[in-house]
Amino acid sequence: MLAWCLSAKGDHEGARALITDRVKETAAADHDISFWLASFYAMEGMSDEAVEWVRRAIRLGNENYPLFADSSKLDRLRSDPRFQEILTELKRLWDERRARDQVGIA
Repeated sequence: MLAWCLSAKGDHEGARALITDRVKETAAADHDISFWLASFYAMEGMSDEAVEWVRRAIRLGNENYPLFADSSKLDRLRSDPRFQEILTELKRLWDERRARDQVGIA
């Protein structure tokens, strides 16, 4: 989170220095931290890394479509066709799950 703050303030070198191998190892096992790391890379304009961490976050279980669709931290990815493809598939899964959940409630 501190890396986000530093990035937003323009201290890109300081922000990137905080993304250590240990941070990446932790993120590789946790969908929330993977999302945070994807957001950081998107904020830094590092689209390839951001898309990879978005994919990893989803693989690890973060299928929260509204989070990915609405997070301003991912805005720099909005025009990336890879991100659009991810969002399309994630929305399909989200809608299917919601439909199943509604049937269970009725």
